[in-house]
Amino acid sequence: MKGILTVLASAIVASSVHAANSAAQDHHSANVKHTAHHASAKEVNHHQHNHKNAVTAAHVHDHKGNVAQANAHAKDHHNSQAKAHNHDHKQKTAGASAHSHDHEAS
Repeated sequence: MKGILTVLASAIVASSVHAANSAAQDHHSANVKHTAHHASAKEVNHHQHNHKNAVTAAHVHDHKGNVAQANAHAKDHHNSQAKAHNHDHKQKTAGASAHSHDHEAS
């Protein structure tokens, strides 16, 4: 009987030790994964930071280009509008002068 209890106790201890080792291994594996996750998160954040900077720089460059184009377009548009307006205004003035002339004549 004593021999059976010893064998049983040894089996329980061995099982407990195996379970403890297995738990330690799982814990270590979880730590490795956790560390790897943080390392990859840092790399991703670093990549995103660089990507944001690159995108921002490109966007600012494009935006400056667009602003310059918009200003040039607005300038051209303003000039053409002003010319057209002045041209129409002269025609209207000429029409008004003709109207005044007709009015005076009548």
